Amino acid sequence: MAGNDRGDSGPVGMYITEGGGRIPALSWVAPADVEKDIKEWLIVVEDPDAPLPTPICHGVYGGIAPEKRQVSPTDFEIEDEAKSLLKGGFYWGKGRREGVYVPPRPLMNHGTHRYFFQVVALSEALDKKMLEGHATREQVAEAVKGKVLGWGVWIGSCERRWK
Repeated sequence: MAGNDRGDSGPVGMYITEGGGRIPALSWVAPADVEKDIKEWLIVVEDPDAPLPTPICHGVYGGIAPEKRQVSPTDFEIEDEAKSLLKGGFYWGKGRREGVYVPPRPLMNHGTHRYFFQVVALSEALDKKMLEGHATREQVAEAVKGKVLGWGVWIGSCERRWK
């Protein structure tokens, strides 16, 4: 998995809250041995470095077509808010805050935080009604049990310091 407009994993700059909060373009390759079995993709964005018992969820996106291998910032624009549908033809779920995507904003002087943009290949499509209802990370985690064919990650990083 790669951040197309960022390259390999690294700092996030204009993608943080103070820099505009843009979600990066991402691309991935399907594992050759399971490509024909993929029915859907899932993307989950998390910060595991927050001082909380579980990672902060910055975004959950399900119902991504099996032939899709990249997403751009315009794919994450709202198409139908009532159905959680995005212009990319997939759905967004509940992150830590309201909105389609929660951009990075780590605590001041807390050190570097990593942001995991994870793509998951699924053997079965997720329930459309669940996706249309702003599914939570926990609902999606339960729904994908036994359906994961492959997984990839791109990692961005961010640190905020008092100047």
